[in-house]
Amino acid sequence: ARGGPPPATPVSGGGEEEHPDGGLLVDADGRLDLSGRLPSEELQLMASDLLSAAAHVRALVLSANALTNAGLIHLAAALTRNRSISTLALCGCGLHDAEAAALSKMLSDNVALSDIDLADNGLTDAGVATLAEVLRGSNRSVRLLGLKGNASITPTAAASLDPLLLRNRLAGVVAQQMPELMLCNARLEPLHAPAIRSALLNAAEGLRQGMPPGASVLPTSIDLSENPRLGDAGVRGIFGVRPDIADESAASLPPALQPSGLRKKVLSVGAAIVAAGPHGGGSRRVSAAATPPLVGPLVHRLLSRTTQLALDGVGIGDEGVRAFAEALGAGELAQLRELSLCRNSMGADARVLGHLGAVLAENCVGIREFRLSRCARLIDESACALFSNWLPTVACAHSKLARAAPGVGARVVEPLHLFVGGTRAGDGACAVLAASLGAGLCLGTLSLGTHV
Repeated sequence: ARGGPPPATPVSGGGEEEHPDGGLLVDADGRLDLSGRLPSEELQLMASDLLSAAAHVRALVLSANALTNAGLIHLAAALTRNRSISTLALCGCGLHDAEAAALSKMLSDNVALSDIDLADNGLTDAGVATLAEVLRGSNRSVRLLGLKGNASITPTAAASLDPLLLRNRLAGVVAQQMPELMLCNARLEPLHAPAIRSALLNAAEGLRQGMPPGASVLPTSIDLSENPRLGDAGVRGIFGVRPDIADESAASLPPALQPSGLRKKVLSVGAAIVAAGPHGGGSRRVSAAATPPLVGPLVHRLLSRTTQLALDGVGIGDEGVRAFAEALGAGELAQLRELSLCRNSMGADARVLGHLGAVLAENCVGIREFRLSRCARLIDESACALFSNWLPTVACAHSKLARAAPGVGARVVEPLHLFVGGTRAGDGACAVLAASLGAGLCLGTLSLGTHV
């Protein structure tokens, strides 16, 4: 939030130049300060006419001017045509909700303004709602909106703008943070997912077109933890192969991921691993079951270089896991080594976790750390499905590597670190783990307790 209008400064003086195309005095940084210098509507209309073609102006300060309704409408029309001004200060201009409507109409067409200061005016919650409507609709340029000093605006109304402004800032934030994308506690919601995905697409497109290495970078690590409102819809919007549609539960999996094919693959490591029931000696088999389809590879491998992914406490349920599994099955995250999904809501449907285990085994053989701690809804049957379809493949890889280097094999195998504490995984999951260890699985860390 910003304070009141800046103090008036002389029109002429050091650092200012006169541009013949507009006849306006602008400083070397492209800042035009007309604070308190447009007392009449005639001057306001004249200045607006000059601004329409003022391509040299980057920041426009009109604070401390008693703008008339006609003057503001004329200014809004001029800014609609202007594509150079990115900063606009209208502090202490006597603006009310009617003027907010004129500004909103201008913002629906203007793609240049990114920073607007409306401090110390007479706006109310109704004016904020008008501005929110245009931000929620077509405007993607405004990133900062100052409303300090508008006494009639409630904190709730002002806070309603925050998610919309954050969405407009995200593309720049993501680009600046590459290759390590850290958006923890960023108050992310589903509406932010398209902006994040679009930024990743832009990075991938830059690499595809052969831009210099420093000009466009794909993420090597992503941390979106502690954004509880992101939820299944947000995860699908970022990672899903088909982010814009719901799951098609009636369709079947590709042949390579059919439950029967997976069962044959798992049995090749040892029937005891998948036959273990909840007490370790039963004959029950945990199935990957019918799950939504993998739609096919993306044109851009958005996450092809990501080795670390943390989605702790983001409100993911089984639907979000399905969307995430789509990305894995489509070939994204093939280099993933660390995956953390702690404190989420998945695990009530064993078929979903079984499907996740299947695609981990098929596409993410390099994972060396997997965390599912404190997922309180993760039941024993779901843990069995996950482990049965995933760990035998890891055990087979560890066993082959150990046999390939007699005498030193155990030292060259990179162990798996597995954390499932604070879940409802029980005797069945333990039995599958025990059988996998017998088949060659090398564990560096194992947490099955109630606390990590």
